[in-house]
Amino acid sequence: MKANAKKWIVLYILAFLIPALLAAGAFLSVRAAYRAQSDRQLAALIGSLIEEYPELDEAEILALLQNERNAPEGEAFLEKYGYYGNMFYSAASGRFARAAFICVLAGSAGTFLCCGGVKLLHDRARRREIEDLTDYLKQIGRGADTLKIGENDEGELSKLRNEIYKLTVLLRETAAESEKHSRALSTSLADISHQIRTPLTAANVLLDNVAASPDMPAATWAEFISEARGRLRLISDLCVTLLQLSKFDSGTVELHPAQITARQVIDAALGNLSVLMDIRNVSPVCRGDLDAVFTADLRWQTEAITNILKNAVEHSPENSEILIEAENSGLFLSVRITDRGEGIDKEDLPHIFDRFYKAKNAGQDSFGVGLSLAKAVIEKDNGTLRAVSEKGKGSAFTASYRLV
Repeated sequence: MKANAKKWIVLYILAFLIPALLAAGAFLSVRAAYRAQSDRQLAALIGSLIEEYPELDEAEILALLQNERNAPEGEAFLEKYGYYGNMFYSAASGRFARAAFICVLAGSAGTFLCCGGVKLLHDRARRREIEDLTDYLKQIGRGADTLKIGENDEGELSKLRNEIYKLTVLLRETAAESEKHSRALSTSLADISHQIRTPLTAANVLLDNVAASPDMPAATWAEFISEARGRLRLISDLCVTLLQLSKFDSGTVELHPAQITARQVIDAALGNLSVLMDIRNVSPVCRGDLDAVFTADLRWQTEAITNILKNAVEHSPENSEILIEAENSGLFLSVRITDRGEGIDKEDLPHIFDRFYKAKNAGQDSFGVGLSLAKAVIEKDNGTLRAVSEKGKGSAFTASYRLV
């Protein structure tokens, strides 16, 4: 039973008991006074008998008192002089009886009035609580979302107020989160539009030149077409990467973890970048515990390591090496990729994993999404990705995977 209901039930019981007890006490007092008067009258009668007939002994007096043979004549005599009943019950005692009866009636009426009063108080308090709750709902409608701690008790309406408060906070947080996502989406769309516009404009200019110059030399024509294809390929790669990022943002990516080795991931990533590495004449050097086993999704981790390696190749000088190390600490398997490029500025380093962020030394064809995707993929597989760099001395990216 609710605490508030218990409180009012106790008040109802007290409102009934107190007047009833008072009425019962008045009745018992009148009854005691009646008995006392009867005892005095009986004692007076016995005293008169003893005084009038001193020769009677106690046994004879008791026998006279217990003899009911002449009771009708005695009752008629008493009735003649104002006494009624089969005891010494005078008119004065009748007044006591009437007083007792009035007390009982008054107690009953008091009980009724007290119960009614308690009910009115209860209803009034209930209406006040409902009015307060209605006012609270109006305040919420005007934007307030504070909880009235001072009125927070165990009553049903107080609990309802608390639940309304929780729901209001939840709805406001949901609305704020939705607004945040809407702003982020708007920003992302603006960034995507900006990123696509440049290569798309370049491709359009190249194709317009080809279309406007039918007598263009074959070598120039082939160069323009190749350059336009490259720009369109960049746009295609950006769309693929953004689609992958959107899947991670929405939580719709389903990973399929399995027992794989660091060598499997590294070899697959190197295979994806073999042409680019040949063009720039960059050589990979692999060492460490390459056969260490860890649990991850091979396809997606290959995508992440490919993006990190691609970033390293693009920032490495020609005819240089990239160091790829696998280290097993017993708790983590770490894959570290170190290049000998120009390094990352200190002000750029905290933002290199931000989407669409382009550092000062970023390539012309960079969109700033590769490292962001790599971080999202690795963290989805319960890993971490961090970077250290020193200007002029290259950069190192470390992907760490939990083994236990």
